[in-house]
Amino acid sequence: MTANRPAHGTATLSRRTLLQGATLGAAVLAAPHIARAASHQGVVRHSMTSPEGLEHMMTYRRAVDTMLSLDATDPHNWHRYALIHLMDCPHMNWWFFVWHRPYTGYFERIIRIYGEDDTFALPFWDWTKDQRVPDTMLMSDADPDNPLDPRSAKYPDWSTFENTFHDAFEAVWNGFDDAQRLQLDTRGYPDFDSFWTGDPTLYLGVKPNFTDDRTRARSKTAEAPDLTGTGLSAVQYGSYKAGLTTPNFLTTRQMVGGAPATVGGLNTAQTLTHDGSSSFGSLVEGQPHNLVHNNLGFPTDTNMGWMPSLLSPIDPIFFMHHCNVDRLWDIWTRRQQANNRSPYPAEGLQAELFNREAFLFYIDEAKNPAPSTAGQSMDIDPTWGYSYADGTGSELVAPDTGTSTVFAAQSTARGNAPFGNQQFGTLTLAVPGALAERVPAPENRQVAHIVIMPPTVLRGVSFDVFVVPEGQAPDTSRDSAEFAGSAEFFGMGVHHGGDLGFSIDITEALDRLHAQGILDPGASFDVAVVTVGREDTDGADAGMGRGAILKSVSVETIVTG
Repeated sequence: MTANRPAHGTATLSRRTLLQGATLGAAVLAAPHIARAASHQGVVRHSMTSPEGLEHMMTYRRAVDTMLSLDATDPHNWHRYALIHLMDCPHMNWWFFVWHRPYTGYFERIIRIYGEDDTFALPFWDWTKDQRVPDTMLMSDADPDNPLDPRSAKYPDWSTFENTFHDAFEAVWNGFDDAQRLQLDTRGYPDFDSFWTGDPTLYLGVKPNFTDDRTRARSKTAEAPDLTGTGLSAVQYGSYKAGLTTPNFLTTRQMVGGAPATVGGLNTAQTLTHDGSSSFGSLVEGQPHNLVHNNLGFPTDTNMGWMPSLLSPIDPIFFMHHCNVDRLWDIWTRRQQANNRSPYPAEGLQAELFNREAFLFYIDEAKNPAPSTAGQSMDIDPTWGYSYADGTGSELVAPDTGTSTVFAAQSTARGNAPFGNQQFGTLTLAVPGALAERVPAPENRQVAHIVIMPPTVLRGVSFDVFVVPEGQAPDTSRDSAEFAGSAEFFGMGVHHGGDLGFSIDITEALDRLHAQGILDPGASFDVAVVTVGREDTDGADAGMGRGAILKSVSVETIVTG
């Protein structure tokens, strides 16, 4: 515990809810593995394609198969555990990383029980190295009932699911206490019907997030397992590396050179509660996290697949995906420590606001409610007791060579440039000397922080970003030298007001333009944005609702000495 962290808060549940969990947990307490599931320390999480990871994947398969068959009243039932994510998960706010750590941590302990392996450690999917869904997760002619593939017959359609789970989960709902009900109400679920039936126009609730067509449960198959398009571009190391080298815990708006600009951090911008979204995303969440989720499904379809939805944990690959996201957070944390920088929120009011946020819906390995706070959930040790084998980014855990990481002066442009599928919006950036004269080293990155007024509909929409010489129209092909990357949102089907922001690393695009003689180093350039994904001609038809407007672009140079 570091000195700048305030005392942790506590969260309470009703006696009725606690008794319910205790009753349901009575049978499993007798299981031979449960006492050791929580106490086992020192496990190492390996890549899911490594020899050690493949061994753990066999345990994982056994456990998933068993959990799918548990009674609907059992808190460890596979679908019951996924519902926690729908009720409570934060995305695009500064509790994104910390909320998912206990969710996957308790899950790891639960897998030890049903996989009957006390040494099980959750494998991670290093998608930068393995840019495809591994064979262990896929059905095939030789393995048509693989429980790790949600297209298998082991997963129910809507009618079967509703008949099985509706009454069982309504009983759970009725046991929630006032604090839990307040959080659900704030999220848009004032009663059980609003949670279960939901609102398909807002993508809220169980039914709107449920994939009824099993053949659409996941987009990747044994015949076509590779990540593609924006998903493939987002897992390239350069798309998110700057998010691991920033020294900032939080993305903020600051005065730079006398003007407001976005300064990137590991986390997205601050919010008041974990059920809200901030106005600005971060690289790690906004790039590989969001785009891998979306690439594993069909975001524009009614049957979108599990991974693009808030019921994404129904797809077993969710936990390998989020294990890798947690691993990247661990790399950032240990890099901070190696450079004598705090891995926690700034001391004082910011730390107090972050640490006291209550997470009220976790279920532990004994089937009991496990309320927690963000402050109690931050550290891997001693609570969770795992570590990670090396993977992409591990080399960053080292002291900076020479000077510490600093941020060079930013270039910021503002305007109101409409854009859509066939209309690009551009803003011109006058490049400051510190940006133009950067040392051309792989460790130094340039990141564009882009603010837009988005279209109403976000589900299935990509925001493609291009860097072009000033005044020139972009070649909006993703194969062009000018293409810098794409942004997509996860867990936000529609957006009714206010600006949104995202970050794109433009280093490789600038380097390509410089190398090809298309853009002179130090010259001003345009950043252009177009939408891709929904059929619209002017950015404001029925496909996307309100048209989009490019509001500002800040380019930040991260120089690692």
